[in-house]
Amino acid sequence: MFKGLTSFHKLAVSHALALSLVLPLLIYSIFQAWQLRFLQDDGFISFRYALNLSEGNGLVFNIGDKVEGYSNFLYTLLMVVPHLLGVDVESFSNLMNMSFWLLGLWAVYSLCRRQFDFSVAAALATVLLLASNASYAIYATGGLETAMVISLVLTSLLLFTRASEHTGGKAKRWRIAASLVATCAMLTRLDAFIPLSLIFFFQMLLMLDLAYEDAQRDDSQGVIKRFMVMAMHALLPIGLLLTVYLTWKFFYYGDILPNTFYIKVAGAESTTLTSNSERGMEYIKSFAQSYLYWPASIFLLWMLLHSADVLTKLISISNLRALRKALSKQRHVIAATSLMTVLIWSAYLVRVGGDFMEYRFALMLLPFLSLLLVYCLSALTSSNKTRVFVLLVLVMASYQNNMYLGERPRGVESRGSLQAHVYHPAHNWKGIGLALKRYFPASSDVKIAITAAGAIPYFSGLYTLDMLGLNDKWVAKHGMTQNAAPGHQRITSLQYMLDSNIDFIIAHPQLIRKNVKLTAKDFNFQQIKGRFWLRHRMSGQEARDALNSAQFLRMPITPGYDLLVIWLDSGNQALSSIIGKKLRQPRWRVYPLNLGRKAVSVTYQQLQMIKPVGTFWRAAGNIVIEDKQYLELSIVPGQVTEKLELSLDHNDAYTLSFYSRDKRGGDMVLETVVLKPKFRVGGGLSLHQVSLKASSVQAGIYKIKIEGVGGDGMYSIGHLRFL
Repeated sequence: MFKGLTSFHKLAVSHALALSLVLPLLIYSIFQAWQLRFLQDDGFISFRYALNLSEGNGLVFNIGDKVEGYSNFLYTLLMVVPHLLGVDVESFSNLMNMSFWLLGLWAVYSLCRRQFDFSVAAALATVLLLASNASYAIYATGGLETAMVISLVLTSLLLFTRASEHTGGKAKRWRIAASLVATCAMLTRLDAFIPLSLIFFFQMLLMLDLAYEDAQRDDSQGVIKRFMVMAMHALLPIGLLLTVYLTWKFFYYGDILPNTFYIKVAGAESTTLTSNSERGMEYIKSFAQSYLYWPASIFLLWMLLHSADVLTKLISISNLRALRKALSKQRHVIAATSLMTVLIWSAYLVRVGGDFMEYRFALMLLPFLSLLLVYCLSALTSSNKTRVFVLLVLVMASYQNNMYLGERPRGVESRGSLQAHVYHPAHNWKGIGLALKRYFPASSDVKIAITAAGAIPYFSGLYTLDMLGLNDKWVAKHGMTQNAAPGHQRITSLQYMLDSNIDFIIAHPQLIRKNVKLTAKDFNFQQIKGRFWLRHRMSGQEARDALNSAQFLRMPITPGYDLLVIWLDSGNQALSSIIGKKLRQPRWRVYPLNLGRKAVSVTYQQLQMIKPVGTFWRAAGNIVIEDKQYLELSIVPGQVTEKLELSLDHNDAYTLSFYSRDKRGGDMVLETVVLKPKFRVGGGLSLHQVSLKASSVQAGIYKIKIEGVGGDGMYSIGHLRFL
């Protein structure tokens, strides 16, 4: 007896020691997650929908325009609450998301305790491993549904495991509860379908085994009938509720799929599948490299494949007897579910090209990787001391291998960058929105076009054209495609903005310090195309003509920064009156767009005399054009070959546009070539060679337009000849 008591005391001391190590670290990780709370711009899209709904305008981005520009229906509905109560929505979002994040940690803890027989210390160590991950801790908040959807998926899995512990009415209630929570997860984000479908699939297999055991004890009902009853409890609630939701969506928005689908998935056609997959592979690779300790769980699982029945028997699913044996314990079902979720979710991320927000989409992997690790440890050792030790080693690796505020690889924006867009003085999208609301009341009917469709539209309350199409049906389905990050594959055309009577093109907001002086060179056509994301299906001249009456408007936002926008002439008299009064105040300025370039005509014969490299840029025979001019070179089609040579001023950039006649006799651009500066000691002319497409030559080039697009404002062409 004494010996047993000593052993008991030793066990109690070891548990107390483990808890004294784990618990402070876990509390610190939770505190750190709260300290890192933040909001990113995309969260304010949901806030805007919620605000409009709370004011009786419907679940819309722009009043009167029904488009589903969110992908988090239930989360958006919850954001109506602070607007109805008059509570700060930013604080409410952070508190709510933090609560869901803690719910997800509790679900992992409960699964460790109930299904894997972990001690309190070992289960808390598992939770600590998850909570100490930098990206997982960062997205305890963020303003989006990330923490909410992950916690609901994990809670659904936990409730299904509780159902397997009971029979009769209790099991029925647990399965219905699991189904309802799964429905909430689906309504929070539709791609929760991937892990939930796997959870339901493996739970169905387990129910089949339970039905078989029940039938052996009581043969009053057959196996199939018992299984169908269990399955109905799990499937009927989610099936009915999703049917109601999808029916409402179809009649309200006119579409079952969210508008974001056409941007993020269908819009992926703007790149080839190969390039999209390459981006996704790079995303997964950088995620794994950032958190090197996670692959350890996969390695441990590989070591156990020879002894884990479930993973080998599932390969031969037709062998029901072996399958029943493999699924004899819920822990095997959890392991199979976790493994398949990791594999299929990773494949999904590769297919859609990953994401650009602090590994947000990859976070669904982490709790399932944790459960895989727990499964491996439970099979390798029954010693909770060993389990705690292994987990603490991995926790130390977690703290070592990720920095909470560290920079992320190229293409993945860090938490600091995402936060800075909204609140940092040099970006200050919230401040821009509030300033626009002060300057332009709702009665002015001002319309803006912007790529950052969150904080600025939410705080300004102005009608907003989302240039990237997340909240615009036309852009999502018909916008021009571009090779860009996920969610940025389509963009509006200039013509669509003009047709929509947009007043201000803000695009990606351009803040400049109040003491920065601007000159005409800052507003040339080539520069504004890049700075203001002006993509168009017009020719360059048509775009210039469309913008002839446009101006740059500079307006103060904060004591230290001003905003630059393109002010289009939309015929809004109320707006013109407001700006007329504002221009009498300090720091309000209007600048003309430098679009009115005039053609300098020249023939091919005038430019055939070869000029050596280094020839003075203003030498006799050179054609010098100023910033407000461009060179128009007439060509006899028979003289054109597939390669040409020309000499240009070494420190300037140029575009060459090649034209043929269309069927109506008008100009048609065949191709455009950009020539960058060739800086050289001593200056003068530099030599360039350009290869043309055979199809361009065959189409019959009759005119070449040469424009200076960057440099000192004086451009020189020495010679041009076809080789």
